[in-house]
Amino acid sequence: LAHSIIQLLSQPMQVGERIVNVATSVGICLFPKHSIDKLEILRFAETALMQAKDSGRGSFYLFDPSIQKKVEQRISLEHDLKRAIAQQEFSVLYQPQFNSAQQIYGAEVLIRWISDQNGFVSPAEFIPLAEETGLIHAIGDWVLETALLQMTVLQKFASFQRLSINVS
Repeated sequence: LAHSIIQLLSQPMQVGERIVNVATSVGICLFPKHSIDKLEILRFAETALMQAKDSGRGSFYLFDPSIQKKVEQRISLEHDLKRAIAQQEFSVLYQPQFNSAQQIYGAEVLIRWISDQNGFVSPAEFIPLAEETGLIHAIGDWVLETALLQMTVLQKFASFQRLSINVS
């Protein structure tokens, strides 16, 4: 049925004097199999629709509860990330950089997040989320400010010459 709907809607249509092409994606949630709650059915269908859109135009996707769980975990992590920014739950670590004489000549700044709710959250998990949501700018500003404030301590090492900070 979904395939037939997609095929039908993908045909060029005339609207007034113009020919319009429509791309259709369909998200499917089965009642009562997936839920009997009206709002939950809509939420699950929307999750399926997002999956269909991720697959490309002209596709459909049947709701998968495991995907919904991932969506809810992502929303929860995004909420926690906003709180972490507001409460400055991050810390910076410095990974030393050595020259050929094995002297520290610089350091790379690394951000870490130990959440009250989630414990250690890997940068591989929260940095992409921060980039997708635009929260990376606030995090980047905090990292730069924190690292620059600590530069006076790092410059006490005679061989210290450089501080590397990755920014998005």
